[in-house]
Amino acid sequence: MKYLIFNTKEASLERSAQEAQARGCGSTTLYWWDTRQTKAGKWALCIPENDYGTLNATEINALKDSVEWPDPPTL
Repeated sequence: MKYLIFNTKEASLERSAQEAQARGCGSTTLYWWDTRQTKAGKWALCIPENDYGTLNATEINALKDSVEWPDPPTL
């Protein structure tokens, strides 16, 4: 898994939606890649290594091998 980091949830969802459109998903699949908040408060697209789709060279170079996730809540 690789991660493409965005400053906002909206930006990460927009990029994921662009990918869904590029793959011809129509109205049934709004987002292609999952997006999750990082421990640093940024947003990561979770991109499988064999599923780069329409990522451009700049995006591919910006992919991270890992991110820190928020700590799970304690019960």
